Amino acid sequence: MIIGLTIAGALISAALILCLVRLVQGPGAVDRVVATDVLLSLLVAALAIEAAINQHMHTIPLMVITSMLAFSSTVAMARFVAVRNDLVGRERQDLYPGAVEKTGPIAVVAPEESGEDNS
Repeated sequence: MIIGLTIAGALISAALILCLVRLVQGPGAVDRVVATDVLLSLLVAALAIEAAINQHMHTIPLMVITSMLAFSSTVAMARFVAVRNDLVGRERQDLYPGAVEKTGPIAVVAPEESGEDNS
């Protein structure tokens, strides 16, 4: 069992290093948030391995708090990106009033550009 946990720890360490690389080199904020989310998830996994190796349950509250932090930060960033994209869409609609308007999964074309006669 110790050998399996040691191998799992080594794999998590490699994943942590790759995540840190993405966190530093990420071209955008969304890439960095995803890297942070994965980093926190890997931290939870590392804490679970540590608890399994030492056969104690002292780190469970820390694991729960870390998981909640990862979830909250990801949801907050998703909301920020959604609001930002909505604002960009509104600005684009103001600049190009006849442009295609997205109203969900289906794009609605303005009647002037659809080629239909609405008289």
